[in-house]
Amino acid sequence: MENWYALFTRSAQERVVVDRLDSVGIEAFYAFRTEKVVDIHRNHRERERKFFPGYVFARFSFENRRPVIMIPQVVSILGSGPDAISIPDTEVEAVRQLVNSPAETAVESCPFVNAGDQVRVTYGPLRGQVGYFAMRKNSARVIVSIQMLAQSISAEVDADALELVERAPRPQLLRAA
Repeated sequence: MENWYALFTRSAQERVVVDRLDSVGIEAFYAFRTEKVVDIHRNHRERERKFFPGYVFARFSFENRRPVIMIPQVVSILGSGPDAISIPDTEVEAVRQLVNSPAETAVESCPFVNAGDQVRVTYGPLRGQVGYFAMRKNSARVIVSIQMLAQSISAEVDADALELVERAPRPQLLRAA
């Protein structure tokens, strides 16, 4: 069964890896957009804006991974221990859809945080404030609490202005005996 996997590549070798995978019949892509930029000499040129630098997504059967790991620019297949962990098709297709959306659609990288994670605001009027991340009505919010009063307040912030301080503890799954 073919699944999507994330490949960690050598620096700036994403395109080479995709081309080599394509040449052996393995579906692959890396998330980028071509942008038009103007340098200090007012020269117009295009550049690639990578959303996951150093990573390529590839669809293959893990049992038949040899052609993938034989590519010198592939450092590793992401996973846990000796086993790779596949990525759900829906996540890969969502990334592909965003990257391939019309140029006027603003697509940006942003920090990965989950509800309940402790975050610090890096810019804006709340710069330096530490609180807990929450989503409300499609907006990112920072929650600050007074534990003794069991009261909290929250403020809307730009999600790009957040950096992770500490992950919230996640419940452990118990296996039936």
